[in-house]
Amino acid sequence: RPYTTIERSLVQRLIEVGRNEGIRRIVGLVLTDNANMQHVLERVGFNIEQRYDNGTMRASIGPTPGLVPA
Repeated sequence: RPYTTIERSLVQRLIEVGRNEGIRRIVGLVLTDNANMQHVLERVGFNIEQRYDNGTMRASIGPTPGLVPA
């Protein structure tokens, strides 16, 4: 199923809250088989940085214009 507006809205809200709280970087783990979430994260600017043997991958954003610069 393609990514939904609610998923994208929630991630964008997370970035907004982080920016307002002075957070410079957001990092999270995503299941490698969750292609929808990977797509959402990449679309809003997250980078997929590393894949782990346990079936997860690391995604992060920042410092970016959306977050407080370093």
